[in-house]
Amino acid sequence: MDSGARLGAGSNSYYGPLVSSWTSAGLYCKNGPIKTSLSPSTRINTRPAAALLRRIAAIVYDSLLLLAVLFVAALPFVITIGDSRQSVPVHRLFQIYLLAVNFIFFAWFWIHGGQTLGMRAWRLQVLRNDGGKLGWRDAASRFFSATLSWLCFGLGFLWILIDKEKLAWHDRLSRTRVILLSKPETKRDKGH
Repeated sequence: MDSGARLGAGSNSYYGPLVSSWTSAGLYCKNGPIKTSLSPSTRINTRPAAALLRRIAAIVYDSLLLLAVLFVAALPFVITIGDSRQSVPVHRLFQIYLLAVNFIFFAWFWIHGGQTLGMRAWRLQVLRNDGGKLGWRDAASRFFSATLSWLCFGLGFLWILIDKEKLAWHDRLSRTRVILLSKPETKRDKGH
């Protein structure tokens, strides 16, 4: 049996050398999508988990973008309130406002495609453990769990180094995972 026959519909035991990448829709080969009977949860478990250094690189990238967003978001508040020696309630309100801006920044990207700009640059994607896209509740759980991971001196992130599945605390708590996406095939790779 040649590799083309083994790539027939319903076959999921061997994909042969024609397989080029995983996409959000499934497995692709050079001739188009491969029909598989794999469920989304099976597909997510076959994709490699994101390593710690790649995650940190995406965090640094996103931190630079978020800093610019926070600067712009803080301007109206600073212009209207003015003096930094305001009362404690005003100061707390400003902190809550900035936390909300942080949440909206990450949650919007996670819900709309599973990738922040930093994650896109490093080919990372966050999905639920069942392979589905995150909703607002999933994003909130992940955001506040990740905050806990940072507040414990980053131990929640370092947990990736000893976890068999390379999951951080917030991955486990929010029932999500960060996966590494394959490189997209370019025209140069095809020989054009």
